[in-house]
Amino acid sequence: KQGRSVQIAYTEVEMKFLRILREQESINFSQMRKGLNVNPAVLNRLILDFMAIDVVRLLISEKGYFYQLNDEQLTETSIQ
Repeated sequence: KQGRSVQIAYTEVEMKFLRILREQESINFSQMRKGLNVNPAVLNRLILDFMAIDVVRLLISEKGYFYQLNDEQLTETSIQ
């Protein structure tokens, strides 16, 4: 749905997750896990939460599963 902007306060781990995605453009699960230094359950929750609000997209290719930011949902200043 469009028409309303919502401001979300991110945790430190969520901000780091978004910064890593911004820097890498697309990243797989294990690379993100190493970058965040979190257990798989925490990373799964982060990914699913961000996918639910359409901030992260799942890309499926012959090389595997990758995650990337949905820039349409974020502004430059929201993850600095």
